[in-house]
Amino acid sequence: VTMAENAAQPPMPLFKKAYSTLFEGKDPSDGRTAFWDELFLVKVDKEYLCKAFESSTEEHLIEIKDVLNTLYVHAVEAVSDRNQIRSANGMQTLACILRCVFAKRKFDNFSFDVINVIMGYDSLNTRFASLVTALQHILRDGRPGGKLKDLALRLLIIITTATMNMSQNVLLEHLMQPCLFGELMRLVERKDERDQLGYNALLLLGLLMSYRRADHDATAACRSAHPSSQNPGADVGWSNPYVLELAKVSDDVTLHAIGSVMAAALSERNAVWLVQAEPKAQQGYFASFFSGLFDDSDSEDTALRIRPAVSAALLLPLYDIVQSNAAFITVLTHTRVLGAPRRSGDDPTTPPTHSPATAAGADTDTDDSNGGAGSANSSSGSGGATESTNLLSSLLTFSSFLLHDTKSEQAEAFSWLCLTILRCITEDQPTNEFLHDDKMKLPITLYHAAKRHRAAEIRSITSGPLATAVLDLCIEFLISHLRKKLQVDLYSLCLSVIHRLLCHQKKHRVRMPFEWKTLWAALVGAAAFVVSNEQSLVQTHNVFALCSQIVNIFNLFITFGDTFLPDPNSYDELYYELIRVHSTFESVYEMAKRCTRGKYAESAQDLASDLLNIRSITNHFNPRISSWAATHHVTTLSPEQVLAVVRDNYDTLTLKLQDNLERYIVYKDITNKTHAHGMLDRLLGEVVRAHQTGTKLVVHSIPTVTPR
Repeated sequence: VTMAENAAQPPMPLFKKAYSTLFEGKDPSDGRTAFWDELFLVKVDKEYLCKAFESSTEEHLIEIKDVLNTLYVHAVEAVSDRNQIRSANGMQTLACILRCVFAKRKFDNFSFDVINVIMGYDSLNTRFASLVTALQHILRDGRPGGKLKDLALRLLIIITTATMNMSQNVLLEHLMQPCLFGELMRLVERKDERDQLGYNALLLLGLLMSYRRADHDATAACRSAHPSSQNPGADVGWSNPYVLELAKVSDDVTLHAIGSVMAAALSERNAVWLVQAEPKAQQGYFASFFSGLFDDSDSEDTALRIRPAVSAALLLPLYDIVQSNAAFITVLTHTRVLGAPRRSGDDPTTPPTHSPATAAGADTDTDDSNGGAGSANSSSGSGGATESTNLLSSLLTFSSFLLHDTKSEQAEAFSWLCLTILRCITEDQPTNEFLHDDKMKLPITLYHAAKRHRAAEIRSITSGPLATAVLDLCIEFLISHLRKKLQVDLYSLCLSVIHRLLCHQKKHRVRMPFEWKTLWAALVGAAAFVVSNEQSLVQTHNVFALCSQIVNIFNLFITFGDTFLPDPNSYDELYYELIRVHSTFESVYEMAKRCTRGKYAESAQDLASDLLNIRSITNHFNPRISSWAATHHVTTLSPEQVLAVVRDNYDTLTLKLQDNLERYIVYKDITNKTHAHGMLDRLLGEVVRAHQTGTKLVVHSIPTVTPR
């Protein structure tokens, strides 16, 4: 009976038996040379393997490190095997090992303890180099598509996101040489592989370019200040090879392929967010107002969660390429993409994912190592209208969603990256020409968050040049984030974008049709907010420099407005607005005078000087308006009457011609980017955390909106 009972019990599968023995600290091969070849032909039970690691303490892993090192060596050999099943199973095994060991937080030293457990610290150089070489061969394989390349990219992303601080990840030094840039670009260039692998290829590129960014920028600044021909010592330093290679790309096919992946990924994410933002039921202004007044919760009934996850991480390579590669500008403005259609019945909150071609006999890896972002250009299914757009217009829509909420540190970092990219774009002459080209008719969709006086809405801009959409985006930002803990750096970036656009319009006499009063009102509102919160802001921020940016934008209008405002009436309306809000500018002036001896004395003095023309205008016209009112026995003047007084008294107005209103520092020429590195590190930390936990980042919640 006992023998019968034992015979009836199924034997433990080879995979579980092998790893059960291994976690006991024993060699599961038992001296059989063919054992490892057989093991890597067996489907990887990722759940079982991960649970085995999770249930093991750090101390136990150190005790069995010898057998774990042996497992690593044979897994790398399997990755190099020409049998695709062994190669796929080897990569999946390594993915489980690396992700689970990286997740152990009690190891005192990543550089030693973690690496020692995985592959043996003394053998790091040879054993990790063997893995990189094997993955490089897979990515370089001329055969199109395939699961193996997808697994290789995912495994490299796991390695890249091993630590929260990427500069502490010593494994990345071994991914700098040999540089995988060429292999990644080939995946992006090939149309059949781009749709499936392009997103992860660019994501990996963005992560690798972020390694030791501060060191790279410091070296670049040193070489710029001291060319090696004059100072041989200037060549001392460290440069990121991926950043250097991206800057040198000039091939149109490669550049357009990069732009296509970015545009498709942003466009797909925009489509998901737009579906999320549509109202579940028609909700008018009063319903929105009272809902916001009495319900501060973020419930599913009043808000939908936005999850940009690693989609926003594609902004990392975009951030680098718009600074370093002038040839990419044409791609930014001209690469077209069709919005990915969505099958009816699909869950709109879940982006479509790609279905990698499966290697013969191997199962599909379902590990969400790319944060659930899916492919860059998913086009499966039928139905649903598609709309032509380009990378720049997709970026504007994407930015309108990200910029609507900047409260958390994570959201602030994403917003900073969006605004910095827009700043770099508006500092480029060809791009500015495209933005102001009235013949370029591209529909732009922008998200406007709910306010006390309005419901949230989706606004479509179908007329005018693209610059009107950029200004609309900036104005919305200026009026939407006035809070006691004012994010001065973000406001300064936003004002920089506006300033660059105006400088282009002045230089080229572009008379763009735009409701300029909305911009003036937003600028005045920001200045008034700073004055009303002076006590709390001046202690921690240089708000005087921020106010100078606002004042000098007005000075541009005052000094050169006749060259780019649509008509003389617009110039008259500018003076009317300045006179109407003269008390705000007087308050700004008094704030500056009070602080000429404080922490930001120099900036306060500059602000007081910048206000000269605005104060001259108000001091010139206000007495004449009062005199006219007294003469005509009018208590309150209408706007038309004020404008009449303004027009009659231009001749006697004296203004100072202010210099340098059009001058600005180009972002790529800034040598000290300490703040930028802090923001990028914060953003990278969130991206890394998303990969380590296998979850998507939650950056914002979007209220349901009323379409417009």
